[in-house]
Amino acid sequence: MNKKHMVLAALMIFATVNLSQAQTFYPVLKKFSTAEKERVDKVYAAALSSGHNGLIESALAVVTKVKLDLPADKFPMIKNEIENLVADGGTPVIRSKALLASIVFANPAIFKKEAAHQYGDSNALFNALADRTTETILSSN
Repeated sequence: MNKKHMVLAALMIFATVNLSQAQTFYPVLKKFSTAEKERVDKVYAAALSSGHNGLIESALAVVTKVKLDLPADKFPMIKNEIENLVADGGTPVIRSKALLASIVFANPAIFKKEAAHQYGDSNALFNALADRTTETILSSN
């Protein structure tokens, strides 16, 4: 599957999730096989490197929640793309969300409370992550 097809597949996933009122904004992955998780790593890494700001922001929310849901899984391609976005994301919002995502990928244990919560949208997720990050930094001083 080439990069164009992977991005198209990711767009279709996002459209399905966003058009359904009954679902949360990300897929439930706890029951995915190793092969399915590897495919998720590949597809979402492609979405993060797509160059389309809306797709990147949506993908950041999904992969961050996925890491919270599956803290033991590494997702190396996604992690690499997040690190690239921290430095070179196309907008300040993308760079900020990528920074929060990178903190989650580096320290998922800090975010156990956030992992247990279901968020209605990505802004609520990133606000909760920012609050927890600030609380953790301030309490360590």
